[in-house]
Amino acid sequence: MAKTRALINKKTFAFILAMTVVTAGSWASDLLVKAGAAKAGSFGLEVTVGSTCAGDADLVVPDQTVGGTTSFEGCLTLTAANVDVLSSGDVTLRAGDSIAIDNGFSVASSAQLTLTIDTALTGRAYVQDNSPSAEQLYRARFYVDLTSLTPGSADTFDHFTAYASNGSAEFQLRLEDSGANIALVVSALDGGSLSSVTADSSLPSAYFAVEFEWKASDAGSSNGHLDVWVDGTPVTGLSSLDNESGQIDYVRWGAVDGVDSTTSGTMNLDEFVSQRSSSMIGTLP
Repeated sequence: MAKTRALINKKTFAFILAMTVVTAGSWASDLLVKAGAAKAGSFGLEVTVGSTCAGDADLVVPDQTVGGTTSFEGCLTLTAANVDVLSSGDVTLRAGDSIAIDNGFSVASSAQLTLTIDTALTGRAYVQDNSPSAEQLYRARFYVDLTSLTPGSADTFDHFTAYASNGSAEFQLRLEDSGANIALVVSALDGGSLSSVTADSSLPSAYFAVEFEWKASDAGSSNGHLDVWVDGTPVTGLSSLDNESGQIDYVRWGAVDGVDSTTSGTMNLDEFVSQRSSSMIGTLP
């Protein structure tokens, strides 16, 4: 029998967090359960989208000697090696995920060095469902309202990503600026690399439903697929995927990754359901 999971639209914040996991890549100020965010029922999830970082995603600090006050910022990672901080130096290193100090980095005894991990630099804000277990067929439906989202020119970010247990992204649904509209782009592993296609180049205003089914291919075949529906209508997906070893062990939904500093605003999310069968979930009445 198919197992169905409804993660959003519960009546208390505590119960929502019992059903979903707010991971280390998220922070409470960007994820709020609000009555005004609801598509149906009492509550929905409001996600604030945006990054405070205007630097490189993965910054490698150039080799140099520092004798004054200097700061370096990497939106995700920062690596510093051949940097010599003199006694008069005051250096600050900030990154969203990690800071690596490699051989050749030296700090004089009277110098100042500050290292800070600030997750707000990443722009990520998502909820995570850990209930999938080596799934080779995964189907889900959710509602999203992008009315208050303002993407930067040609910006794109991951809205929903399904992962294997090793952290490999098996498939993704991305939101992308397409001029006057926001487009839905879908990607899936195919023979070891990602194949992508624009599923819908002009997503609706206000709340709309996105349903999708991902299936791993049979052994020795290339018959995997990622089928997609918007408000119950089929849109462009991916077929003939060579992904027989693929499996889903956890998923993330919201502003999952790749958010640029030029994208801002909020998204409202609600009515998430996932299942292990290929039967249509469908839209709400």
